[in-house]
Amino acid sequence: MLLAAMLAPAGASAGKPVNVTYIYSPMCSICEHSGPAIHKAVESSKSAGITIQYDERSFRSKEGMAYMERFGLSSVPAVIVGDGVIRPEDFNGDM
Repeated sequence: MLLAAMLAPAGASAGKPVNVTYIYSPMCSICEHSGPAIHKAVESSKSAGITIQYDERSFRSKEGMAYMERFGLSSVPAVIVGDGVIRPEDFNGDM
């Protein structure tokens, strides 16, 4: 899983909390299905000893719009991991 692969090195190398933000739309059917997979990856990483600060933002919220602009996102779902981003085209159906 792409998210798990990004979380492990980020948490292991820095020894600091990894910031993860899930950007979604309440009207997005893909977001509906990807949300539980993201939660599972975050919980698995926490169980493996990685400290994660997790947040969710609707793309229409003030914070969500700021993330969309900062990372050049034009669609959701998207996952921000530290300074990296997993875009919808990166998912390939495997979130």
